[in-house]
Amino acid sequence: MESKPEQLKVYIGGYMGPSYSIELVHGVLHYKSCGQGYENWNTEVISVTDKQWAKFRQSLDSLDIWRLKSEYTNHQVCDGTHWNLYIVYADRSIRSEGHNSYPGDEFTRPSGVRAPSVFKGFLDAVKSLLEGRDFQ
Repeated sequence: MESKPEQLKVYIGGYMGPSYSIELVHGVLHYKSCGQGYENWNTEVISVTDKQWAKFRQSLDSLDIWRLKSEYTNHQVCDGTHWNLYIVYADRSIRSEGHNSYPGDEFTRPSGVRAPSVFKGFLDAVKSLLEGRDFQ
């Protein structure tokens, strides 16, 4: 099983708060972050070791991220946090997105938005891949 994905794109954020994204481009991980209003995007190229990729894949498998629905939407909220993920490995892939709604059990984000433990686990796996850089 290959530990490095063939494709990877993940985003979380919204106009009223910070936003973050990662994307695997030609085998190199690009991390972007910005503040409120999508202003002042910062970009970093992150070197990810084979061991870090293996740990990330192990986290995805243990969370069973592959079973997420394609969409999670809370129609009660017009603006807020949006997220999407697209991950492709040779043996598995997932495409999922949400708008103020998340898969699984709840936890509280620093912004006060409620979100699930499966999703928190996924965010923690991304943060580990980014060596602790913000991604929430």
